[in-house]
Amino acid sequence: MTTTRDGDGPAGEYDSVSAAERDLGVLLGILSDVSALLRQLEETTRLVKRDSGVGRVAYLDEELAVAQQLAEDVNQLRKTAQVLWRRGQGQELDLAVSATAQMAMIRADANDARKRFSGNRLWAVIWGKVKRAAPRLWNLICHLLHVKEWCVSGQIGTPVLGLAQAGISVTFGPSEPKPTARPRSST
Repeated sequence: MTTTRDGDGPAGEYDSVSAAERDLGVLLGILSDVSALLRQLEETTRLVKRDSGVGRVAYLDEELAVAQQLAEDVNQLRKTAQVLWRRGQGQELDLAVSATAQMAMIRADANDARKRFSGNRLWAVIWGKVKRAAPRLWNLICHLLHVKEWCVSGQIGTPVLGLAQAGISVTFGPSEPKPTARPRSST
């Protein structure tokens, strides 16, 4: 059998399980990088806090609390993505919805922290990594869940600032059960 360069299976054939496994690996790698950066940020913040004056301690306590909460959220998303992968194809939507909500919360919190604590450049690096993780989670979900319908919308014209407006909606669901042969009755 001839395989594609990336081992997807027969040449030209799409293997969603292999593709999902690759995306899971990349996603987990990115999340591990984010966790390591958050640990580094926590260490640095503790050291700075120890050497800072009283007026700055409250600010550093807040930054430390945000980093710790984000680390917990990233760890939870890692676990959710692994369970999503283990469940395989044709699963119910609940875990995919949960993972998507977790990623949205992580993105919002990391972006907010990047803005609030702009004096610490690690937040910008963390934000960049988090932005890279989101598409990988989306890819993982797309490989494991059955797309039931697509809806693409947009507007024609030039809105404010010349930016086009468009949207996409994808409805997922478990794969449709395949019809099975009924046993013949002997009557």
